[in-house]
Amino acid sequence: MTSLHTTIRFQPDALGVRQALDEGMSRCRGLVPVGREDRLGNVQIVLAEALNNVAEHGFAELPLTEARLDIALNRDTLTVSICDKGHEMPGLRVPAPKHHDLNGDVQDLPEGGFGWMLIHELTSRIDYARVDDENHLTLTFVLALD
Repeated sequence: MTSLHTTIRFQPDALGVRQALDEGMSRCRGLVPVGREDRLGNVQIVLAEALNNVAEHGFAELPLTEARLDIALNRDTLTVSICDKGHEMPGLRVPAPKHHDLNGDVQDLPEGGFGWMLIHELTSRIDYARVDDENHLTLTFVLALD
């Protein structure tokens, strides 16, 4: 199989993220080989979390500038890269996953804070770099059949 690649440009706000997620998943379905479509559920969860983080945190108190979503398939590996000119990640690194104690009463459970845990658990690899004034978050998924 040859390498396949597609790019989506979007505004990092609520509507732009929704459109980028819908378009990104549509293009992923078009790239992924028959028989491996079931692997895209994890991709959708991770992509939704990452894109929402860009909109909510990356551009907090900043004017919006166009962001880019690159999707590439090479053999059994799907790579999704998000590039934006928002705030850099704290410490110039991907946040560590926060593990929460879920054994308490439902009303005592945290309302948020699960995003990076999901991203870490559902990807095969996460890379982040700040290049000049641009964030590059690359999420890798191995789609090989078990």
